[in-house]
Amino acid sequence: MYKKILAALLTTTLVACGGESGGVSSPDVSSSPEAINVSFKNQDGAVIEIGDQLKGTYSFISNSTPEEIDASDINWEIDGRSVYKGSTYRIPMDNNLVGLEIRFCVKPINRGNRVEGIKTCSTLLPIESKFVPQIPKVSIPNATNNTVGSPLDVWVLDSSDYDTRVQWYRNGKAIQGITQQQYWLTRDDEGHQISVCAFDKKTNIKLACSAETNVIQPRTGERPDVDITALPTKIEVGQTLYLDYDYSDRDSDKEDTSKVSFGWYLDGKKIATTRSLSLNESMAGNRVKGCVTAYAQTGLPKNSDETCTATGTVWAVKGSIPRAMNAGIEGVRFGRHKLTGTYKYYDLNNDPESGSRYEWSVIKNNVATTVSSDRTYTLQVSDEGKGNKIRFCVTPVNAKEQGNTECVTEDIAWFEGHGQLIEGGVITPHLSGYPDFKLSYWMSASKMITSAMELDFTDNKVKPVSVDKLEPSFSNLYPVSLCISLDEEIQNSDDICREVKSNVKLTAGMIFDNSDKTRVAMNYKREVKVTVSGKEYRIRRPYTWEEFKELNMDKDPGFSSAEPSIIRDASNVVKGLKMTPKQANDFCLRTYGAPGVISSAINLSVGVIHGGKYEWPIYLTTQQFVTKEPDGKYVLKSSELFPANMNSKYAFACLAVAE
Repeated sequence: MYKKILAALLTTTLVACGGESGGVSSPDVSSSPEAINVSFKNQDGAVIEIGDQLKGTYSFISNSTPEEIDASDINWEIDGRSVYKGSTYRIPMDNNLVGLEIRFCVKPINRGNRVEGIKTCSTLLPIESKFVPQIPKVSIPNATNNTVGSPLDVWVLDSSDYDTRVQWYRNGKAIQGITQQQYWLTRDDEGHQISVCAFDKKTNIKLACSAETNVIQPRTGERPDVDITALPTKIEVGQTLYLDYDYSDRDSDKEDTSKVSFGWYLDGKKIATTRSLSLNESMAGNRVKGCVTAYAQTGLPKNSDETCTATGTVWAVKGSIPRAMNAGIEGVRFGRHKLTGTYKYYDLNNDPESGSRYEWSVIKNNVATTVSSDRTYTLQVSDEGKGNKIRFCVTPVNAKEQGNTECVTEDIAWFEGHGQLIEGGVITPHLSGYPDFKLSYWMSASKMITSAMELDFTDNKVKPVSVDKLEPSFSNLYPVSLCISLDEEIQNSDDICREVKSNVKLTAGMIFDNSDKTRVAMNYKREVKVTVSGKEYRIRRPYTWEEFKELNMDKDPGFSSAEPSIIRDASNVVKGLKMTPKQANDFCLRTYGAPGVISSAINLSVGVIHGGKYEWPIYLTTQQFVTKEPDGKYVLKSSELFPANMNSKYAFACLAVAE
C-alpha cells in the first residue's frame, strides 16, 4: 500500500475592519467586497488523490450600501496554474499531477456595480497517487474434463485487494444457484460451453471471467428402451394402423421426439416410414408389422434398438356394415389452410352412403381436442407446434346401418432452427409435416429489408444458412423466418413463412418480445473487441429494452427509473434503453465490467459512432448517447463535449477492459 499523508485542510480568512456611522440613513457606498473562510473539502476521503472530487466553499462580504449580491470569480489552481472554473472539481486520473499542490481561489465581485475585491485562496495541499487494486485472473484448470458427470474447478489468482465470489455460466448465461468453487457437469450442459466469473463481494462488480470450455460431450450409459403397443387382433382392409409406444431410459435421459423414426413392413419389405398406415385391398393376405426407433436428447447411445410389433395378417372385409376405407387428409397442414378428410365408402350390399359423420381433433401433448364435425377444417395458427397432430375420423352411415369409425392422424407442420444466431453461426432447419415445395428462402422481421434472402431452388430441400449471409446490418435484433413456395413464384400470397422459434438447440439468440418469449432475434456482434493506444477493450452494443428486462434489472431499485427509448425502423417500433448518466455507469459496472460507460475519446475513435462497421442497426446507434470524460464528467455529442444533464436519461454503451 502507498504511504498516505494526511493534511489538515486550513482555512484562509481575511477580516475587514471599518468604523460605524451614525444618523438616520446611510448614503450609497461602493466598496470592495471580500471573500473569507475560503477552503475546500475532499468528497472522496481524507487524503487528496488523483480522481477525487473536491468542493470549495467561502463566505462573501459585500461591504457596499445597499448590500451587493455575490458574483465572484471562482477557480481551482494546480501549482499556480488555473485548471477549472466552478465550485466542484474532480482531479483527473493523471499520474503527472502526483506531488503537485492544489488550492481553491475566489476573487470577490459585486454583482451590481461590478466592484472587485482582493483574490483570496485556500491553503495549498499536495495531490497523492491513487492506489489501483489488481484485477484477478480466473481460469478453469481442468477444462479438459468436458464430459457430463465430470467436475470443473475454478482458480482465482488474486491479490489481497478483493474479496471475491464466483458464478458459473452456460453459453454466457448465469447458471442459477451455481456459485461454488467446483461444478459437476450435468446433462443440461451437453452440447454447451461452460465458463466462470469472479465478482467483488462488496460491490457485486464482475471483475474477470475464464475462457469457455470446449463443447461438453455426452456421457455414455444405457441405450433407450421402447415398449410398443400391439396391433389389433383382427386386421382388415380399410383400417388405419397406428403405432403407439412408451419411451424409457435407465439414465433418465429425456426423449427427443423430433428424431423418432417409424417403419412399416409388408411381408418383410419396408413400405412406409409414417406413424400410421392405411390398409387397402392390395395388402389383403399379406403379413404386416410396425416398428419404432426412439432417440434420447442427451447421453450415449442416442437411439434405441428398432422395436417391432408382432406380425399380423391383413384380412379382406367381410360383413354387411358399411366401411370407410383409405381414410386420409388432403391439404397443407399449416395454420390458415383448409384440410379435407378423404376416404372410400364401401358397402357389401351396395347400400348408398347417407349421413356419414365426421370429426376433426387437434392433439397437443397427447391430449385430443375436438375442433370440427364437418368434412373440412381450417387449421388455426394456434394449432401449430412441435409434436402437434391433426386427426380426421369418419363413421360411415347408410339408410340401414352404421359402420365402424376409421381415423387417420398426421403431423401438423412445424419447423425448428438449430444453431447459433450470432456472427459465424449456422442455422440448420428441421422440418416436419411440410408439403412438397419448389423453393425456399429466408425473410427478416425488420421492415428495413423486404427482399428474400438465401434462395434455394431445390425441390423439398432447405440448406443450412450462415447468419453472416442474412443481411445483419438490417436483420440484427430481429427474428428471421424460413419461407417455402409451393409454386415457382417468390414472395407470393400463397408462400408459407414461419419464424425461427426458441428451442433447446437454438442458442446465442436474444429475446425479441418479453410478452412472447418464444420469439428470438439475431444477436449479431453483441460485443466487439478494439485496441486503443495499445490497450484492448470490449465494447457492448447498446442494450435494448427487452435485454434490460431479461436481466431483471428493472426490478432493482437503483434502475427502476430506467425507460425505453422509442425509435422506429420503418413501421416497426424498436425500444432502446435510457438511464441517467450515473445509473448508466453503475449498470455497466455491474453487468459488464470496468471502467463503465464508454469514454468520449474511444467512442469517437472506434465506438458507437462507428457502429455501422460492426453491423449494429442504424436506428439503435443514432440515438443521443452519453459518454464519460477522463475527469468523470458526462457529456453528449462526444466531439463537442456538451455537458450532460445528470437528471436526464440518455442512451449509452458499456466499455470494459479486455481480459
